Amino acid sequence: MLLRKTVGILIIFCSIVSLSSCKKELTSEPTNPGPDLTELKNIHLGLYIDSGANGIDEVKNMLNQLGCFYSTINKDTILTRDLNKYDLILFPGGDMWVYKSHLTATGINKIKEYVKGGGGYIGICAGSYFAATKIVWRGWANEPRQYLTITGLGLFSGTADGPIDDYAPTYQDYNCLVNIDRNHSITSNITQQIDYPYLFGSKFILEDSSNVSILGRSASGNNLVVLAVQYELGRVFLTGLHPEFDEDKSSWKMIGNAILWCSHKL
Repeated sequence: MLLRKTVGILIIFCSIVSLSSCKKELTSEPTNPGPDLTELKNIHLGLYIDSGANGIDEVKNMLNQLGCFYSTINKDTILTRDLNKYDLILFPGGDMWVYKSHLTATGINKIKEYVKGGGGYIGICAGSYFAATKIVWRGWANEPRQYLTITGLGLFSGTADGPIDDYAPTYQDYNCLVNIDRNHSITSNITQQIDYPYLFGSKFILEDSSNVSILGRSASGNNLVVLAVQYELGRVFLTGLHPEFDEDKSSWKMIGNAILWCSHKL
């Protein structure tokens, strides 16, 4: 009887240890220390601040705190200057419709050729809509749902479609959990979930995923909201959410990694 009780206790103990180990594995921090973000000071980023761009001060603050070297760019920079002086360009949140109309077909072609040739592109919210082959806009908060479409840069084969139904009726969520796929150098040292603001952003619907890495899906609705793209010789990182408004900076490590990756330094 004593032996039977001892064996029973051991089985229960082992089961508890096993479950605890499983839970720890599922929720553990990544052991990979990741890239050295001090290298950001050696990367030249061009931050677009012209018509259509919003949240510029917040993006600048994020880049400054990450230690990233950047210059501001505008329509004139894109149309008349050599973009190859920049390791990557960043289009922030704002209005993708204005981006397209203001930059004209000439500016759009200039950006595409820059990325094709090896340049990097980061798009945040409107900047990520702008990168798609097809852009679908479904309306602001408290408005009837719409289906307005234009073409974008075409840096990935698919659609940027938003705002996302799961966040109706306000299409805002300051506690948007994103489940991270850590099978990429941008996310290999990121926790399995990060929490940063959603404001009218898109979900990405892929037509061709051959050169695309899925990096993050929303916990609500399982929408694809973070991805990386190899566009010919160039690299593209897109997020439908707003890291620049992330108060606890949980998403900033990923942005730093993305800057390195888009610059071919990672």
